[in-house]
Amino acid sequence: MNIEKRTKRVNEVRQSGFVPGIIYGKDFPATSVQVPALEFTRAIEQFGTSKTFSILLDGKKHIVYVREYQNVYMDHNSYSHFDLVKVSQDDTLQSNVSLHFIGKEQFTKSRYVFTTNLDEVEVEYNVGSGISYLEVNVDALTEDTPIYVKDLETPKGIKVLNDPEQIVCSLNPPTVIKEEVDEDEQEGYEPELVE
Repeated sequence: MNIEKRTKRVNEVRQSGFVPGIIYGKDFPATSVQVPALEFTRAIEQFGTSKTFSILLDGKKHIVYVREYQNVYMDHNSYSHFDLVKVSQDDTLQSNVSLHFIGKEQFTKSRYVFTTNLDEVEVEYNVGSGISYLEVNVDALTEDTPIYVKDLETPKGIKVLNDPEQIVCSLNPPTVIKEEVDEDEQEGYEPELVE
């Protein structure tokens, strides 16, 4: 991705079809930058906020990741600002990645309720090994065998930092709500007359 140093005001940058942002990192001074909106959208779709990728700034190549970004108000497909963090090849990164549950549809007609306790996990990885999400296959899930963090299968170079004994998802019997009937409303109840 090619990015440029920003010299104009933020509103002017946005009106010109660019997304304003900032890039910073260890031994790298914070620098205001801009990137064409379409290029930034493609980068978010491809790398999210956990994968590293290369950019060109003033003809020099840098490895970065998107630390955070803001959407345009009321438009989740457009972006108003971003933060890039410059990293080196030897850095270790941490990030939260979402969990994608594979096969949960099989429980739709089941008498059990599929329950997720975690929607994302924190992972640690070396530069270049990041992932956008983690797949969780729930085929072996039963009422007696929930899936724990320690059961998650991760690609090489990815380490999950959550408590290994934390439950990721489980099957639970449906909750039956019984109406409590007030004793005064029970059939055949006759109140005592007080004379």
